[in-house]
Amino acid sequence: MRRTLAYLFLTALSLLGAAAVSVRAQERKDSLVTLVSAKSAQLIERGGESFRKVTGPARFLHNNTYLLCDSALWNVTTNIIDAVGHVQIIQDRTRLSSGSLQYVVDDDLAKFRGGLVQLEDKDKNTLRTRYLDYNTKDSVAIFQACSSSTTR
Repeated sequence: MRRTLAYLFLTALSLLGAAAVSVRAQERKDSLVTLVSAKSAQLIERGGESFRKVTGPARFLHNNTYLLCDSALWNVTTNIIDAVGHVQIIQDRTRLSSGSLQYVVDDDLAKFRGGLVQLEDKDKNTLRTRYLDYNTKDSVAIFQACSSSTTR
């Protein structure tokens, strides 16, 4: 009986350990950004930081989300990608498009600022704004409405 309990206890511990390893492996996999395609990519060292200069069209993959752009400067030290030119974020059937964005990889956060950004969801609902944060891991967008003033 004692031996059976010890065996069951050890089996349960090993299963929990395997599950924890599997979760950590998935987290590491999700945290990786993959450059899927580009016309060119080069490594640049500047001020003690490493950058990858990517010209495109370029396609990155992170959190089952594609980031497309004409060119990007990826700060490998801070893990931030500054993308410009025909920028798109595509996740499932949601599409965001703009002229530029800053993608903070470690926070899973695409930051659109200044230029017009358009979000179109799977039901073809459209949102346009100049300030939008999109979390690629949680698929959540936070935006500020564009303000307009009229004078008479």
